Order: sequence, then structure tokens, then C-alpha cells
Amino acid sequence: MGRWDKGMKLLIGARPQDFVSWLVPDAELVEELPQELHSRDLDTDKLYKIRLYSQLLLLHIEFQRRSERKMDMRVWEYNVLATLAYGLPVLSFVIYLRKDSKIAESPVIWSSPNGQEIHRFYFENIKLWEIDPNVLRRKGMVGLFPLLPLTQAGVGPKVIEEAIARIQAEGGETTPDLLSLLYLLTELACENDDDIHWLDRRFAMLYDVLQESKAYQKIKQEGLEEGLLRGREEGRKEGELQALRQTILTIIQTRFPKIMRLAKKQTAVVDDPAVLQELITYLITAQTVEEARQHLLAMDEDE
Repeated sequence: MGRWDKGMKLLIGARPQDFVSWLVPDAELVEELPQELHSRDLDTDKLYKIRLYSQLLLLHIEFQRRSERKMDMRVWEYNVLATLAYGLPVLSFVIYLRKDSKIAESPVIWSSPNGQEIHRFYFENIKLWEIDPNVLRRKGMVGLFPLLPLTQAGVGPKVIEEAIARIQAEGGETTPDLLSLLYLLTELACENDDDIHWLDRRFAMLYDVLQESKAYQKIKQEGLEEGLLRGREEGRKEGELQALRQTILTIIQTRFPKIMRLAKKQTAVVDDPAVLQELITYLITAQTVEEARQHLLAMDEDE
């Protein structure tokens, strides 16, 4: 998931108790556990030991930008391995960040050929686009506010201003990180050029605060390190990608300049030359701005 994945892990790490209180009301965070499940070469996104009504449990969280084949089986495997590793019952949650219609639902059921049920596993899907934003607005849970643009509230100036105000008022020492992650998640969720332009202008006013953010610095540093590694290992491929991206931007500038910002954003994250080559063909034959926009947005699915 790239920046989505990094952003969500940093977000929950900033104020983990807020996520615990949201997903398991009345539960108390005890400690964060290693993400690695050593019985297999598997990593969870987040694994916490929590206490609920004096009983110890594990809280397992996975973040998904979109659905994956057999996601239910993957969650079940993580759940079983965590149970075996720590000897505690595990509550598993999958938090979906963007709308998708092919999500594997709970429960997972195994039955014998004669219909006798052998095993049943429950987990919970959180589809952020279906979440009432008021659920995240509860007092003392400011760590959830960067998620507001991904809920029913949507991306818009009113929602962002509300989130900024609450984070500045209640975020304490985590304020710089939460503001950085609000910007990151909102930028990734934007599909409208006007929203992106407004977002950039609004957060330019907070630049000094963002520079102080550990989350901002970590994302920035990881981006530099990944770029250097890719440059060493894929120099030839990167040259081809840059040439294809430039061709696409030239077409957009000539035929559909209103969506130049979207084109830069979408092409920058594609590392498959075949996808870019196919896009060039589509853009050359596109008749309207909206048709070109849809081709750009469809690259997420192709990737």
C-alpha cells in the first residue's frame, strides 16, 4: 500500500489508545507487541495486548487500501498464529480505507461434505466510507481525526478545518504528527484537482509545524531511501518510466490541462511501463476531460 500503509501505521502509533477505545470500547491498552509472527514469515500491521473487564486479549489490526483475494483467510491465519504465539484470544479488525465492492466478509466457515460445521472464524471489517464521522468525534479521541476525510464526511474544506482545529486544541505533543498525517491521508483521498489545490494552500500555512513532525520526517526519509535504492537497482527501468510519464504529461498539457495535477499524482506512483504505455493510447483517443480523468483514476486498479 505504500504511503497509505506507512501513514496508517504512523497514525495509530501516535495515539494507540484512541484506536483501542474506538474498536473495543472500554478496553485499555497494555502494550504493543512485535508485528512479526515467528512461526511463519508473516507480519501483522499492528498487534496490541489490551485489557477488557480485567481480561487480557490481543487486538489485531490490518489496513487495506482495497480488497485482496482470500483476505478472510489471511486474517484467519494471522489470528491463529497470534493466538498460538501469546496464548490469548485475538480480536481481528480489517480497516478498509477506500470504497470497494469485493470485500471478504465475516465469518469464515469450514464444513465437511455432509454439511457438518467444523470451524467458524469471526473478524470485523471497518469500511471507513460507511462510518458516521460523529463516531470519530468523541471527546479525547483526537488521534482518530485524520481519518475524518475518509468517512461519510468526505474530503472538503469544512471537514479539514474542523480536524485541524480539534487537533491543534487537543493533540498536545502529537499535534505535528497528527496534522502531517491528516494532510497525507487527505491528499491520497483527493480525486478532485480543486480539492488538492485548496489542501496544498491550507497546509502551506502549517509548514513550520509539519517540519517538526516525526511522521513527516520519517515518510520523507523513507521516500529518499527508496528512491536511492530504486535508482541503483532499476536505473534503466526508471529512465523508461520517466520518459513515459513525460509523454503522458505532455499529452495532458496539450489536450486536458485542467487535470494536470491529477496526472502528475497518478503517474508518479506507477512503476509498470506497460500500464503507462496503455494509458498513453487511451489518452490519445480520449474525447473529453472526464474520459481522460477516468483513465487516470483507473490506473489504481491496473496497478
